[in-house]
Amino acid sequence: MSENIIKFPSKAKQRDAIKMRLNTAINTMDKYYEAIDDIMQEMARLEEEVEKVEADYSQVLREYAKLTASDELESRFLSYDNQCDIHWDGDTNSIVFKLPDEFEGLEEEEE
Repeated sequence: MSENIIKFPSKAKQRDAIKMRLNTAINTMDKYYEAIDDIMQEMARLEEEVEKVEADYSQVLREYAKLTASDELESRFLSYDNQCDIHWDGDTNSIVFKLPDEFEGLEEEEE
């Protein structure tokens, strides 16, 4: 008869099993947190690099704008400038690029 008796784990064994699951989860989370920290550091480094490229791009675009009539500036060039104001004009169904004030009058300065 004693062969048919199901032995349930003691509270101590249950606690140890749960404790092991918690420790495994902690180790897994620590690995993920470390990976996230590494990715965030790389992302911050890339953001610094792109800021440098953007600043250089804006400077080169200014040089180009000095040599180009404002209505001939390519929208593709303007869309990458982080100082250019871009909005949708519903009346004309078009995208409008507005250059910062410092761009205005550049053609006149060169003449």
